[in-house]
Amino acid sequence: MPRRTVVGEGKKVPLNMRTTRELRDKLDKAAGSSGRSLVQEVEHRVEHSFAEEELKQRAFFGQGSSATLASQVHDCCVLIGAYTGKNWTDDVYSRDALLEAFRELVSPISNDDYEKELQRQMQMVAIRERLSKSSKTELPGIFAVTLGRAVAQVVRRERAMGEIFRLPEPVR
Repeated sequence: MPRRTVVGEGKKVPLNMRTTRELRDKLDKAAGSSGRSLVQEVEHRVEHSFAEEELKQRAFFGQGSSATLASQVHDCCVLIGAYTGKNWTDDVYSRDALLEAFRELVSPISNDDYEKELQRQMQMVAIRERLSKSSKTELPGIFAVTLGRAVAQVVRRERAMGEIFRLPEPVR
C-alpha cells in the first residue's frame, strides 16, 4: 500500500526519480556551489524552469492584446497567401499587403482616411504617368492598400472572407 501524504501549501511530498550519472554529478556540483542540498537544488531548478517557461510564454505569446495581434497577423499571412498565391516572404506585393494589414490591425484608419490614402496613391500614379514612367509598377501599391485593409477587416470579423476574393486583381 502506498504511503499517504498530506498535501497542502508548503507541505513537501515525496518524489522518487532516477537519473543518469552525468546529470546527478551536475546536480551535486551545482548544489555544492549554491549551498543547497541535492534535493533543494533539484527543486530549485524545476521551479526555475517552470517560471522561465511562463515568462517566455508571456513575453512571446503575450496575454491579451499581444497574443491576439500575433494570431491576427498569422491569419493575415494565410489570407494574403490564399489571395495572391504567393508567400509574403517571396513576393513584394504580398509583403506590402501584409504591412498594410498590420498597420490596419495596430491602428485602424477611418473610411475617410482610407479614401484619402487611395486618392494619394492614385495621384502618385498620375504624376508618374506625366513624368513618362510606367504606372503599371505603381498600381500594386494601390491594390496592396486595398487588400491589406480588407484582410485586416476579415480578421477582425468586420468583413466576410469571401469579399476578399471579389477584389480586383492587381496589375503584376
